[in-house]
Amino acid sequence: MKFTKNSKMKVCLYLELESIIGRGGIGVALKSQKKALERAGIEYTTNPRDDYDVLHINTILPMSLVYAKLAKDKGKKVIMHAHTLEEDTRNSLPFFNNVSHIFRKYLTYYYGLADHIITPSQYAKERLIAYGVKKSMTPISNGVDLKKFQFDEKGREEYRKKYNLEGIVPFSVGNVFMRKGVKTFMNVARSYKNEFIWFGNLYDTSLIMGSELKKAIEKKPDNVQFTGFVDNIISAYSAGDIFFFPSTAETQGIVILEAWAMGKPVLIRDLEVYKGWTEDGVNCLKAKDDEDFKEKLRILIEDEGLRKRLSKAGSEEVKKHSMDKVAAKLKAVYEGVLNES
Repeated sequence: MKFTKNSKMKVCLYLELESIIGRGGIGVALKSQKKALERAGIEYTTNPRDDYDVLHINTILPMSLVYAKLAKDKGKKVIMHAHTLEEDTRNSLPFFNNVSHIFRKYLTYYYGLADHIITPSQYAKERLIAYGVKKSMTPISNGVDLKKFQFDEKGREEYRKKYNLEGIVPFSVGNVFMRKGVKTFMNVARSYKNEFIWFGNLYDTSLIMGSELKKAIEKKPDNVQFTGFVDNIISAYSAGDIFFFPSTAETQGIVILEAWAMGKPVLIRDLEVYKGWTEDGVNCLKAKDDEDFKEKLRILIEDEGLRKRLSKAGSEEVKKHSMDKVAAKLKAVYEGVLNES
């Protein structure tokens, strides 16, 4: 099938278990994809039973595998979005640590079914190549909706009152897993009198949380709050002052983009995945361990000028991850795949 500039295409954006997974980072990525396709004027569906030209899959779950094979049988093009790596499943679900080597083999097989793979970062692409995946790949930022993620003074006042926040508040956003750096978040908080708050899902079952996480949270310091799911993410970002994200593994880190869009200074762990788009001392601060985080956070709390400089630089960097830019790249990938024989 040869696609020209005037050709029409229809894309199926598929996210298995959207009602559950949709509250996490992959769900945010799906929303970004929808907005990007709308910006590009590309028709899409989220129902894999509909007619379409390209199936764009966002998960590695069983029904995703089934729909990928069905699409291939019908001669449809399949794009896999590699949101999931073996590295970032460790310390997320308890049993994953014991079967990570098997899981990596599955990912290699699964992503190998694609006609093309989109990765959220250059790092994710390099990891898949290291697994032995030999398909063509294009790194595309998950992006952020700059029209949506804007500071809201009213929302700030509402959430600071709701959660009894005063002074400079370090905060994090996202699902609460061990790999997100929960222990570091709490260990650092113990050295401060400031209020620390984490906005995001806290699954109250031992299967999801794991006994280690449950025990850790039960011993949290008094100045740390875990809110669980919040209705207004913009108010949550607005309420905090320093975005403190000590995650130990990511495929990109959408929340960093969101924090930048909201004008927040960012403190993150020094990870390989952040290289090329984050720069220590320019648009963020990076730390290697708990003691380093304590010191870098102290500097940020005390130095208002530094907070403003990092926020300004982050606000400039995040423009490179706008929906318009993501839309253009997605469209190019779809057209390229459809033009392949």
